[in-house]
Amino acid sequence: MFDDARVKALIESIEPFQRGLLVTACLVRISGLLADERVTSEYPEASALVGQIRDFALGRSAGKEQEGAALRFEQGLRDFLGPRDEPFEELPDAGAWAMDIASLADCVLDVWSNPSESVAKCFEVLISGYSITGYLTDDSDDPDVPDLADGEYQRQIADIEAMRSGDTWERVLRPSVELAHTYAHWFQHVSM
Repeated sequence: MFDDARVKALIESIEPFQRGLLVTACLVRISGLLADERVTSEYPEASALVGQIRDFALGRSAGKEQEGAALRFEQGLRDFLGPRDEPFEELPDAGAWAMDIASLADCVLDVWSNPSESVAKCFEVLISGYSITGYLTDDSDDPDVPDLADGEYQRQIADIEAMRSGDTWERVLRPSVELAHTYAHWFQHVSM
C-alpha cells in the first residue's frame, strides 16, 4: 500500500535533479502502455506526445539541456488534456488510459521545468504511477495477475534509496526498462 507520508519524506530527501531522474524512471515504466495498438489507433497524437516527453526526460537525465522543448510539449498536452488546473471530461476505454498517462507526463515536465515545485509534482507522478499500475491489476482479465501497484511502489522506494546511496542513473533506469515490458504484457489483459 502506498504510504503518502513516507514517499513525501523520501522525495524531500533528494535533490531536484534526482527528482527528475525518479519521475523519468516512472514515465519509462508507464509510457509504454500507450504504444499498445488499442491506444495508438484511437489516440496517435497522445501516444506520440508522451513518447516525445519520455525522450525529453531521458535526455535531461543524461544532462542534455533542451531549451524550449517543454514549451513545445505544453501546447500538445493542453490540446489533449484541456486547460491546466481545470476539470476535464475523461474519455472512455483507451482514452482514459491515454489521459492518465499524458497527465503523468505533464507532471514529469513540471518536475524538470520547475525545480521549486518539484516535490509536489514528483509526488503526483509517483502516486499516478501507483494508481495506473493498480488499474492494470484491477482491470485484468487474468486471475493470476500480480499486484502490480505494490510492485510499482516498491520500485519507487528502491529508486529513491538507490539515488540516495549514489547509484548511477543507468543502474536506476535498468529495472524500469524491464518493468515497462512487464506492464505492457499485463496491459494486453485489460479489456477495452
